[in-house]
Amino acid sequence: MYERALAAFPVTADLWRRYTRYQEVTLNIPDVINATYKRAVRNCPWNGELWARALRALEASGADVAAEHEALYQQALQAGLQVGWLSKQDTCS
Repeated sequence: MYERALAAFPVTADLWRRYTRYQEVTLNIPDVINATYKRAVRNCPWNGELWARALRALEASGADVAAEHEALYQQALQAGLQVGWLSKQDTCS
């Protein structure tokens, strides 16, 4: 179901968050979860929450992923992240 929805709406960050959360709770297969996060941040690079969750999932996988973690971290820094928790009045005009 999620794959079909993402095929139709690939830049919907909330859908990616729900899908990855579903995988974390239901599947708990680190390789699958990390691959899904890579797709999520590729499609929604402006979403800081997805980057943070992707980094945490990579850390939780338990593998020796130092170089991969650093590469993902550098990509996140260069992505031009969107801060979703700021209200309209808090943003610069």
